[in-house]
Order: sequence, then structure tokens, then C-alpha cells
Amino acid sequence: MTYRTGWMGVGLLALVGCSDVARGSIDVVARVDARTPLDGALVVFEDVDGSARTATTDSSGHASGEVEPGGRVWLSQRAALGDGGADIEAYTDVPPGTTLAFGPPAEPTHAPIATMTISGSPPAGAEVMRVWSTCSSAASTPSAATFDDRCSGAADVLVVAEHQDVIIGYIHFPALTIADGGTITIDPLAWLPTEDVTIQLAHAGDLGAANNYLFLDNSFGVHVALQPDPT
Repeated sequence: MTYRTGWMGVGLLALVGCSDVARGSIDVVARVDARTPLDGALVVFEDVDGSARTATTDSSGHASGEVEPGGRVWLSQRAALGDGGADIEAYTDVPPGTTLAFGPPAEPTHAPIATMTISGSPPAGAEVMRVWSTCSSAASTPSAATFDDRCSGAADVLVVAEHQDVIIGYIHFPALTIADGGTITIDPLAWLPTEDVTIQLAHAGDLGAANNYLFLDNSFGVHVALQPDPT
């Protein structure tokens, strides 16, 4: 099967024709990005003789149709955007029974392997704690931290304290041993201010200070700007 991407300023025309070759089903999966399905994209299933049928992707980014062996499947993302453009991506020489993906691959899912209780309180002046690790895709709740199968045995953990959405302190646990049902204890004297600090998190990129800001930009697409309390 040959994959071809083209950007052409043309309209899509669906023709209804007759072919003696048996068609087979095709499934289409379209995404805007790794996390977002493409809803409302126009898909054209074209036979070798030029006859074609259309479908539209649903809210999950899926569409289905039929094509004969060696046919083409076209997708217009611009139709979903509704801006009048007609940019097109196409698969050629498509065998029936194929699932075709348009757009970036989906973000992989990861199975949880452990949940640990957070024991402790934020520092004076903060109301919220958030917990990040090198094997979680989002900040955990203040009461617990969940780890997935990207870590084995240990993980780097960052706990931040917030006051009115401003981060005023942090605690870093490098290579914390993961124990399902265990406890991460927050020492009230261990909180550090966010000025002038650099932290290296394994597998997660750098957390560095620049102009009194800290940035956590890790391998799972989490980006957090840590700003010290202006007071």
C-alpha cells in the first residue's frame, strides 16, 4: 500500500458509478492531534474507475465505506474546519479490509500500577498541593499519587504548593520507591521556594529556572509554569 499526502486547492466530487470488481470495507480513523479525534471531516472512497462514495467522520474520528482493490481513500480536514478550503490527504492502492489512519498517531495508554497516599499539608499561605511524576500524564489529587507502567520500581516525584493558582513552593523526591498502597510523607520543613532552582527529572526533561519561572515540560506532554509568589 502506498501512502501519499498532498495539498490541493480543488473541490471533492463524489461520483456514483458501477464496477464489476467486488468492493470491501474500509475503516478510517482521523485525528487532529494525539489526543483529539477529527469530527466532521469529509472522506471519499474512490474505485479505480473513478466512481466514489462519501462519508463524514463522527465525534470519535471514525468513518467507514467500501472500495475495490487498488482504489483510493481521500480525506479533507478543511471540510471539518468549515473554512472553505480543500486540503486533501490520500491513501492510494488500498486493499479492502484495511483500517487507515489520518493525522498523528494516538497517544499511547498506560496501565496504572500503583497508588500512594500523600500524607502532609501545604506550607503556610498555600491551599493546594499537586503531585507530578515521571510516570503520570497529569497532576494527581492532593491526597494520592498514581503511577503507571512507564515506571518500574522508582519514579521522580515533584510536589508543588499553590496559592490562588500561583505556585509558591515545591518538594522534589528523586527516584522515589513505588509501593502500591504506600505513603509519600510531606515534611513541613522540606518545602522550598521556587526562585533560583534547577531540578533534573529522569525521563521527563528539565525543570529549570529562568527569570524566576520554573518549567516542567516532560515526556508525556505536560507543561507547567511555576511562578513564585510576587509578594
